[in-house]
Amino acid sequence: MNDVTPADSPDQPDQPNQFGGAAGLPARSGRPDRDGEHDRPDQPDQPNQFGGAAGPPTQAAKGRPRPESLGRGRVIFAGLVCSNCATMFLIAGSGVYTASAMTEFNAMHLLGMAFALESLARCFTVSLAGRLGQRVGRRQLFLAALAVYCAAAIICATATGPGGFITGRALMGLTWGLFEVNTFAMMADLYTARQATKRAGYAQALGLAAMLAAGPLTGLMSDHFSWRVSLWAALPLLVIAWLMVAAGQCQTEARSAARPEPIDLAGAVALAATLVPFSLAMAWGGSVRPWSSPAILWLLGLALAGAIGLVTAERRAVAPLLPARILRHRPFLVVLLIAMLHNMVAAAGNYLPAFAQSVLGTTATVSGLVGSPSLLTAAIMAGPLGRYLARSGRYRAVVVLWGVLLVAAGALFATFGAATAIWFIVLTSAVQGLAQGPMQVVPYTYPIISLPPDQVAAGIAVMAFAGVFANTLANGIFAAVANTGLVNVFKVSVLFALLALVVSLVFRDRSFRPGGMVR
Repeated sequence: MNDVTPADSPDQPDQPNQFGGAAGLPARSGRPDRDGEHDRPDQPDQPNQFGGAAGPPTQAAKGRPRPESLGRGRVIFAGLVCSNCATMFLIAGSGVYTASAMTEFNAMHLLGMAFALESLARCFTVSLAGRLGQRVGRRQLFLAALAVYCAAAIICATATGPGGFITGRALMGLTWGLFEVNTFAMMADLYTARQATKRAGYAQALGLAAMLAAGPLTGLMSDHFSWRVSLWAALPLLVIAWLMVAAGQCQTEARSAARPEPIDLAGAVALAATLVPFSLAMAWGGSVRPWSSPAILWLLGLALAGAIGLVTAERRAVAPLLPARILRHRPFLVVLLIAMLHNMVAAAGNYLPAFAQSVLGTTATVSGLVGSPSLLTAAIMAGPLGRYLARSGRYRAVVVLWGVLLVAAGALFATFGAATAIWFIVLTSAVQGLAQGPMQVVPYTYPIISLPPDQVAAGIAVMAFAGVFANTLANGIFAAVANTGLVNVFKVSVLFALLALVVSLVFRDRSFRPGGMVR
């Protein structure tokens, strides 16, 4: 997980990504040279993580591509862009095709489970993917995970009932966490810091375009053909991406001579032992089983035991998922909490297409359009905020604005009902996108100025992991709330927004200075 960080400078925020924040590149502990590049430490002659032999510590070992590797390196980059676009299309369209599938299967009571288990699977593998990629090789992990992801998409597309569809969705989340985390890390291996930042921006821009097209196109496919067509439509691009990455070659990055950080397997298992029974209890309680039934009570008890085990495992771990030394930095912790609460509010957006179709009676095409404004306003908002923060270095005003916008979005959500007009839902989506703007910039640039250089990568990893973890918790809670009516999902989200505003008001600017002091 610690392979994923944002772009090299706060004034270059990336477009919205699947983590709920800005996607970026592996953090580098080296200081920039006169050209603005980051040199990597010299590394000995060892096999590189793409399977090729890396030479002595020349420019290539510092991240500058060798001339003979550029051609096939471009093939890998093109494959990474293709996979990112295809997966962003499927993720952004999941609300539409999942609602259509559950309607076809007459299983709307399992809608929350479809979202909760996919998010749960993603949370588990995102926590392991970075370090696992360091050990087995990023390209090898990418290829294996993407192959299984394609198989999972086929399982979804051919499902004849809710069980097969939900299983496929969970498997898609499980494998997505493995290959997507390493996508931007491989871009950093292919190019210098400046080049990689530029190309990651291109990839994110194309991914954003795929997300914008996903809702309307998935709705049109569902109305005129079948929801299954949207899954089949993405498969050719995924296969092409796999072939490109498999055919490409790169010799830009040598493995580190130092022993890689150990994988926190105990923490990951305890995390799964917490979230799996919690998600199942939330999805089944009040629908499949009464809340007072022994099965639900046992699941909640197992979740509590898992949470205790998680705390114990993290205290003993050499490289914990949530390092205590970073969490002791109070301003960082405040930003972390707001980011988590933001992801819990944003999780309600998964239910917008289902709400439009099943409550308001719209077509799948219309339901696919209601979420598009949030992507547009988020992209528009992120740019000015990034430039302001780069000039001023002051985050308090932006953090407070973040909390205010979240409350505004949550208040609009809370007014949803059976007679809500489509234009009002579109307005709410746009306001939610404004709140997403700070999410693209603050959590993924504040660690760079607030933490010592040797803690920046871990800080970014904690931000990304905590976001997915919060989204998983929210999906579990919303799964239970959805059983009492989809409208109630939006009413509950305002509580998370209010908590975010309260937390934002206690934020104070503090940044790291090279002398080791915090100002």
